[in-house]
Amino acid sequence: MKIALLSAANSVHTVKIANGLAGLGHAVALYSLAAHADPDNAVDPAVTVTYLPKKGYAANAKALKQGLAAFGPDVLYAHYATGYGTLARRAAFHPTVLAVWGSDVYDFPRKSPFHAALLRRNLAFADAVFSTSRCMARRTMQYTAKQPLVTPFGVDLNVFRPQPHARGQVCIGFLKTIAPKYGLDVLLRAFAQLTRKRPDLDVTLSVYGDGPKAGAMQALSRTLGVAEKVTFFGRVPHADVPAALQTMDIFCAPSTLNSESFGVAAVEAMACGLPCVVSDVDGLQEVTRHGETGLTVPRRNADALCDALIKLAENGGLRRTMGQAARERAAVAYDWQNNLRTIERGLAKAAGKQ
Repeated sequence: MKIALLSAANSVHTVKIANGLAGLGHAVALYSLAAHADPDNAVDPAVTVTYLPKKGYAANAKALKQGLAAFGPDVLYAHYATGYGTLARRAAFHPTVLAVWGSDVYDFPRKSPFHAALLRRNLAFADAVFSTSRCMARRTMQYTAKQPLVTPFGVDLNVFRPQPHARGQVCIGFLKTIAPKYGLDVLLRAFAQLTRKRPDLDVTLSVYGDGPKAGAMQALSRTLGVAEKVTFFGRVPHADVPAALQTMDIFCAPSTLNSESFGVAAVEAMACGLPCVVSDVDGLQEVTRHGETGLTVPRRNADALCDALIKLAENGGLRRTMGQAARERAAVAYDWQNNLRTIERGLAKAAGKQ
């Protein structure tokens, strides 16, 4: 097939999908706003990349139409139902498959009736809808009668794999953008409680990521008196994420909003054989099985998070058992090659090629 992909080129998920579809032998052309250019130049050379010339989504409708006319795709695969979804609708190309990502269906339509109506128009225009999770598919159906195809952001199990290490310390890890939505402040408070309640446990906290609250979180670690046990590593390229995860013993994802609608970081940690302590937001509850692959705690509850971390930190056997179950679940549900084939079949169906 000839597949036009309309998405942010600086997203690791966009790059993985573009490269994956090209690797299956499809001709892939990626269209992205220039503001979303790929900083790591990770897009496969087999993928044609076009950066649209104007600022804003709707303003690029003419340029996208021209690009699609020249490329002649069998299907347009647009990611994010609001910004790029609006651009896809303005380009008026059929068939269009619209992929929802999270905040576009959780947060955006709650801003006003206008925002909700815009989302409905974009979904109504699409010939098919994809969702990365079942919970987000259910949320999407509040705005459309179309049943979304669930297409998870899976992981490469040959890259994300367990790497046993022997040491006395227990490393708790966080790997995400440092923004309020992802709850690092809750984790820091829980970690501070842990060190006070159980000074006998030799624990550290590794924080990977950057973002608007990075400085504030470093300051909070000093205020809480745990700065010596917390290391802020900054942003890591996605290629280095497996190595970062393999230094951890417990992965923590304390997100605070349901627009964390899939939890790919948790899935990557599971594939590395890590037990995950997660909050009860939609996507994280879906990927994590409480008591089997990890522990789920109420969001924004530092006390409950502390207790869950203690339970795993003090019991190496439980960490190993949950880590093995996590790896097995990732292999069954989130093997990227299987997930990619689901995307391929969904696009072929929309294009009338199946």
